[in-house]
Amino acid sequence: MGSGQRSLTTAAIALVCAVTVLSAPGTAFASASAPKPPPAPSSGGQGGGDASADAKNSADGGSTDGSSAGTPPTSTEDTATDAQLEAVQEKLDKLYHQAAVATDAYNAAEEKAESQSARIAELNRQG
Repeated sequence: MGSGQRSLTTAAIALVCAVTVLSAPGTAFASASAPKPPPAPSSGGQGGGDASADAKNSADGGSTDGSSAGTPPTSTEDTATDAQLEAVQEKLDKLYHQAAVATDAYNAAEEKAESQSARIAELNRQG
């Protein structure tokens, strides 16, 4: 296997891995702002807080300040993320197309080289 074929194979494998990672189901949400610190624990029922509600919220991943820590952002962060993902997808599609064109060109050149080698071998047998 020549070094050109190894490079092409490596590029094709990397491309397939990138496509797999980018097209995997599921979405990760990240906040552009720093994470909020957890609320300070209340001391023995003082402070007017409902201790059972606080325990329930912390047990199911919710926060006690009324916000939902596990919900995805719904502001312009979604639009920016979607636009960035679309740009990455477009770039990946272009790279995938370039890899397909390069693979076709490589296969055509390899066939031509084999044909020429067969022709040379035939001429050597005749001469």
